[in-house]
Amino acid sequence: MEAVIIEDEYYTAEYLKELISQVAPDIEVNRILSGVNDALSYFSSQVSTDLIFCDIHLADGSGFDIFTVLKIKIPVIL
Repeated sequence: MEAVIIEDEYYTAEYLKELISQVAPDIEVNRILSGVNDALSYFSSQVSTDLIFCDIHLADGSGFDIFTVLKIKIPVIL
């Protein structure tokens, strides 16, 4: 299973990635995105992933903003 993390704080994103690898080693984090704009750009290019971990409060907006603009049918953990 492949996952993406959307988190603007580098150490928090790396910590979450490490926790995921310990708890669910079958989940591979392919990308860490740093904010709303980064996520909109990434997901606009028809990227396939199985799961999204997203922070709600990002430096450039709300995590909810991403899913208001893009109609993503991928499960999201906020």
